Amino acid sequence: MKSLRLSRLFIGAIFLINFAVNTLVGAVFLILMLLDLLNAAPVVLGIAYVLSVALLGTLLAAAVSRRLFSRFGELSGAMEKVAGGDYSVRLPEDNAPAELGDMTRSFNRMARELEGTELMRSDFISSVSHQFKTPLAAMEGYGALLGRDNLSTEERREYSQRLSSASRRLGRLTESILLLSRLENGSQAIERSPVRLDRQIRQCVLDLESAWSERSITPEAELEAVTVSGSADLLREVWTNLIDNAVKFSPEGGTVSLSLSEGPQGALFTVRDHGPGLSQEALSRAFEKFYRADKARTGAGNGLGLALVKDIVTCHGGTVSCENAPDGGAVFRVSLPILI
Repeated sequence: MKSLRLSRLFIGAIFLINFAVNTLVGAVFLILMLLDLLNAAPVVLGIAYVLSVALLGTLLAAAVSRRLFSRFGELSGAMEKVAGGDYSVRLPEDNAPAELGDMTRSFNRMARELEGTELMRSDFISSVSHQFKTPLAAMEGYGALLGRDNLSTEERREYSQRLSSASRRLGRLTESILLLSRLENGSQAIERSPVRLDRQIRQCVLDLESAWSERSITPEAELEAVTVSGSADLLREVWTNLIDNAVKFSPEGGTVSLSLSEGPQGALFTVRDHGPGLSQEALSRAFEKFYRADKARTGAGNGLGLALVKDIVTCHGGTVSCENAPDGGAVFRVSLPILI
């Protein structure tokens, strides 16, 4: 608002100077005429012309400036609303003066992006609160049960295991949120070193052996020897999340297919389950934070695994995608540049 007042004062000063100069010129001509130094008729016409031009110019400038300043006033008021947290405000782009058209469009684009960011922030806070609430409630409940004096040894062991499970779930959720935040803010340094992907993926399969065995699922792997430059710890998160998801959504007694190859575009990893596949909504939202295609399976995860996968792959200059296989099941593909 202060800069707007200064601009008005500056333009007003220009108008006054313009009018004063033209009036002074007319006065000089009038004095010369009175001293009989100039012919009266041309002088009168000259004075009339100068004054009319000055008056007309001033009126036109005032009209134009009034239009401009009215739009500046609208823009200033809209900016104050945005500063106050109202991101729904928009300025009319039709009939905007050429001088303000780009500024108006830029403001509306900024307001739309801020509104979208605010919605994402609200959804994120709501989702985080919900995700923390479940394990915390479980920990509180089992903690209260363990305080009873009439528990048998088996009951005490069971409640202790469930309390530990809820605690581990809360720990994993916290670590995932912190890692996502560091990746998105660029504060997670990528310390690159040569990584043999085929060996790393085989190790992930072995680490998840209990999950395979529990559901009698057989892994089918065709892994070529491929080496890339990247963070071994972060890439391990990618393979673990993708393989673990495939195991969870495959039918018991089924198979999960893994493949790794090197092509012109770099390393290509594919994991496929033989489950029911993904809905159209799930295909479009699979990599969103806290999105879970099967919300009924509360123990299936926290909805951050695929979001982590996408951010890690992106940080390594790669891409990740998902689709449904023609004969059933979901297929996830990760492409990484070699960079060796």
